[in-house]
Order: sequence, then C-alpha cells, then structure tokens
Amino acid sequence: MRAADVSVGEEAIERWCGSLKIGPNAFKRDYEFYESSVEKMGQLKEMMLQAKASSKRAEAKRLKEAAEQAEKEAAEEEAKLEAAA
Repeated sequence: MRAADVSVGEEAIERWCGSLKIGPNAFKRDYEFYESSVEKMGQLKEMMLQAKASSKRAEAKRLKEAAEQAEKEAAEEEAKLEAAA
C-alpha cells in the first residue's frame, strides 16, 4: 500500500481486500501486529542506545578513577625520589 502511495488505514485495507476478494479481518489483525512490532522495535532501539550510553559513562568513570590513582602513585614515587636525593 505504501509503495502505491496509499495511506494505510481501515478504509484502505477494506477497499484493497475487497478488490482482492479476501477477508479484511486477518489482514487488519496482521497489520496491527506489524505496527505494534515496529513500535516495540523502536522502543527497544532507544533502550539499547540508553544502555550503551550508560555503559560508556561507567567506563569513562572507571578510566578517570584509574588515571587519578596512577597520578597519585606517580606523585608518591616522585616524592620518594626527591626525599632520597
């Protein structure tokens, strides 16, 4: 229907099913299922993007903490070298 530039709706489904001499009920049900699935896939995609962003934030925090720890250890070693000199 979309390829024929027809907006999909109950009236269009009934008209096309009448032309094809098939019952519209199963097609309507299938189309509703399709629309529901497309919506759920969109929600899943959004959820996956949010999870990925959260994972990236957690990784950045972990790397920042590791860098701060390495900086602290380097400062301690430098202080030891200066004290020994």
